Amino acid sequence: MVSILTNPSPSTWPSLCKRAEFDDSVIEARVRAILLRVKDGGDGALRSITEEIDGACPDDFLVSEAEFERAASLVPDELKKAIIQAKGNIERFHQAELPASFKVETMPGVSCQRRWLPIGRVGLYIPGGSAPLFSTILMLAVPARLAGCREVILCTPCNGRSSESHQACLSRRQTESHQACLNGRGAKEEDEVNGRTDERSKRRTELVRVLPCKEEEDRRSVVTDEGKANKAGEVNPVVLWTARLCGINTIYKLGGAQAIGAMAYGTESIRRVDKIFGPGNRYVTKAKQIVSTEGTAIDMPAGPSEIMVLADETASPSFIAADMLSQAEHGPDSQAMVVCPSMQMAADINAELERQLALLPRASVADKALANSRIIVFDTPDEAERTERFVRFANTYASEHLLIETRDPWTIADRITAAGSIFIGHHSPESAGDYASGTNHTLPTMGYATAYNGIGVDSFMHAITYQELSPEGLESLSETIIRMAEAEGLDAHANAVRVRVAYPQPLPKGKGTASGGYHSPLLQEGQGGGYLSLVRPNIASLAPYSTARDEYKGDIGIFLDANENPFDNGYNRYPDPRQKALKARIAALKGVSPDRIFIGNGSDEAIDLCFRIFCIPGVDNAVAIRPSYGMYRVAADINDVALREVQLNDDFSLPTERLLAQADEHSKLLFICSPNNPTGNGFPIAQIEELLNRWDGMVVVDEAYIDFAEQPSLLTILDKHPNLIVLQTLSKAYGMAGLRLGLAFAAEEVMQLFANVKYPYNINLSAMEHAEQLLARDVRKEIDTIRTERVRVAKALSAVPCVLKVYPSDANFLLVKVTNADTLYNRLIEGGVIVRNRSRVTGCAGCLRITIGTPDENDRMLALLTNFQ
Repeated sequence: MVSILTNPSPSTWPSLCKRAEFDDSVIEARVRAILLRVKDGGDGALRSITEEIDGACPDDFLVSEAEFERAASLVPDELKKAIIQAKGNIERFHQAELPASFKVETMPGVSCQRRWLPIGRVGLYIPGGSAPLFSTILMLAVPARLAGCREVILCTPCNGRSSESHQACLSRRQTESHQACLNGRGAKEEDEVNGRTDERSKRRTELVRVLPCKEEEDRRSVVTDEGKANKAGEVNPVVLWTARLCGINTIYKLGGAQAIGAMAYGTESIRRVDKIFGPGNRYVTKAKQIVSTEGTAIDMPAGPSEIMVLADETASPSFIAADMLSQAEHGPDSQAMVVCPSMQMAADINAELERQLALLPRASVADKALANSRIIVFDTPDEAERTERFVRFANTYASEHLLIETRDPWTIADRITAAGSIFIGHHSPESAGDYASGTNHTLPTMGYATAYNGIGVDSFMHAITYQELSPEGLESLSETIIRMAEAEGLDAHANAVRVRVAYPQPLPKGKGTASGGYHSPLLQEGQGGGYLSLVRPNIASLAPYSTARDEYKGDIGIFLDANENPFDNGYNRYPDPRQKALKARIAALKGVSPDRIFIGNGSDEAIDLCFRIFCIPGVDNAVAIRPSYGMYRVAADINDVALREVQLNDDFSLPTERLLAQADEHSKLLFICSPNNPTGNGFPIAQIEELLNRWDGMVVVDEAYIDFAEQPSLLTILDKHPNLIVLQTLSKAYGMAGLRLGLAFAAEEVMQLFANVKYPYNINLSAMEHAEQLLARDVRKEIDTIRTERVRVAKALSAVPCVLKVYPSDANFLLVKVTNADTLYNRLIEGGVIVRNRSRVTGCAGCLRITIGTPDENDRMLALLTNFQ
């Protein structure tokens, strides 16, 4: 089955670790020709190339909304549920990866920073074929969204069937009898096609009974691809549904090297991208390699899938064989390596491979891959020496996937220095990482794991460094720079320092800066800058109230400074006016510096402060969407600020141009609630960024419900936009409505203004202490339950006779259009269920807003609605 080598000499290890080699000269020539045609011919070339290769070309490369809707109807609910759970785990893992910007003063007067920024436009390639990798969409789209990439597009081939023929295929497969599968008819036909022996066919017929025949066929009818593309062909439905789940709405029905060319060079209908991600066949891989030398970045060098298993006598041969086949089925050039302690185990593994291979639909592919695979036996009785060989051989191979199935796997794992991803213990199959554990499955192959890592959030970002020197700082550093420059013979470098040090007097200082020359983004003049000039003059010059706790920041001593009752009852002292401990907890949770956080008495305090800081009463105005959160109007009226409300589009999408048209020289604030209350829908980050780039004032994005949404928070792009204020709350997802704690995030200069204007002790000690304790809770299960219930309740409501429409929601509530809102609202109250009647809100006529409760509460509400006459 798989060749076995015993105790190979270390001198032979490099050759044993070589991957399959191919002569790519012919492929390279073909790919270069394709890329050149795309570069010169644009869309016309794409069509002709696709016709030549696939025999047909879709009428329109761009996937339509109707295709998205059809795809959603074809994907089984159980598969949707699985993908949603996997996406949640991937998001949680990658959220923790977000890199932090930092600032450091390397010496007095010399300030240096490193800021992480998202890549503007990225392209994802998802292969089609017999195993469309919809899981790769999760692995690429999730970190791209967390990074804050402005635009994400996706290219993938058609599945080769019209929706009608696809549905016919689905129906045909579903009506095949279970007995036909038990008879091994399909297995026999496949064996004949592949030229397999009668003995293997017989053995497979005997073993195929362990497969879930009908259910497996039903599932495969959705996720597999048959035939070549034709003009009626559409993208695999699971690929479309998963992409939409991840917030990708721009998908092109285009595959192969020509798709890579389109993303790299751009055509009439497809804009070029800054970086390309995703796996593919040898043509796609070669195309990525070529365009990476021409100015388009790619994710990493790519090659065939590979796996290595390190196993001792405690490992199960059946587990090992299953792990090897999980990679072997990817393609004939995949490779599986095993390192084990005995010839008997090696023989047992081979026997298991033979048995399990007979069950696989992709047996012919896996079989070829196993021919290029090996089992290495290190049978030395000295366990320490054997472990040493395991570690050294694994580091020499530098596998994409490394499984350690030993008694004490961490003794080996801690010494591994070269691997894409490591799977610890007997119950950590490689498949977990491929789909749902949370780590990324896009990993370095071909031994590149010695120097490359897998895809992460930082793969979709780039870092910029900044330095700001005061005149004193430059003078202190000048001699060092001049001497080093002269030693390298670069006199102009030295002169750039000399002319500044010798200048008779410092240049005028920049407004609000200590050194002049450089202005922070909040202080820059001109279009898109000068945001602090929006501040009311009296606020800009305000001397804030200084508390006793501002003057003395210690926590020990005899406190006779604040006129408090000296007798300790737990609450006799004033709370920390800066909420340092709670801010530190929130900073760690949100990945934002404490200096960029404001904690208020609910988000309402932050909303009020926005008006008080930026708007001159009776003069300035603000703009907001309608319908939306009512406190924007209330706070505007309290502060005597005109609020110009702009109606959402009929589908509740953002009316970008109409919002911008409302602005004049006195428009200081723009309020966007996303996900919006009461409509429930979130707005794409790209649309909000367009407003941030074009709005001359402050943009306040209220994210009270962001924890229930699929798209990431705008906190991921806070560094990019000095005019952005993000509002969040601890009332919804974190279950602290009774504590009344709201959050605001913005540039440090803006948050300092909030601190200056707020009342000194706006958050009481009890609220802070309870919040710190509650933030230590893991609320992910509660959030997942609410999300799951949201889907279930929406589906159940859609079947209720009195319900006319359930609007899509990214929040923890549903906006539901009903036949008689007032009567139904009162009937629910009679049944002990209270919802919110929004039927008098503009744009929400006949609508109730229903919060997602516990499953039992939701069932009670549904029962009342179902029985309503």
